Amino acid sequence: MPNDFQLQQNSSSTNGNTEDKAGVNVVVSFIPCFIFLYINCVMLYTLRSKPVFRETSRYLLLYNLLMAETLQMALAQMMFLIAFMGIICTKSILFQLKIFSEFESGFVCAEFVSVGLIIILSYVGVMVAAKAASTDKLSANKASKTVLLHMIQLSLSLSSTLVS
Repeated sequence: MPNDFQLQQNSSSTNGNTEDKAGVNVVVSFIPCFIFLYINCVMLYTLRSKPVFRETSRYLLLYNLLMAETLQMALAQMMFLIAFMGIICTKSILFQLKIFSEFESGFVCAEFVSVGLIIILSYVGVMVAAKAASTDKLSANKASKTVLLHMIQLSLSLSSTLVS
């Protein structure tokens, strides 16, 4: 039968081991994130430093994409850190009223329908433009298959919104 001292010693060694694993998880999570944040910040700075980058539409789109990715990554790491400082941040704790779950369901449905319509209308528009621009039947067929593949990929990505 173990005495109180042995139980206390086993308990403290288990807690220390758990804390060490948690510290390793934080380091493994944060190091790649900081590397990518640094790279994104350098790219954002570069895209704003020259007039040609500020005036060309594809570079403006790239800047917007990088900015959104950087903000999302920074917020995700901040939330991970908060969830790690012992503050519990779950959907059930934050949104305790039933109206919040109903609002979320309605938002997900509206998002699914609107993005689905955008994907379908974009597909139809690209197909019409590809057939009108192409004189070769084979290249028009290849273009339609490529666009169909992208539509399927987008649809699979869209279906992930239905599962939290």
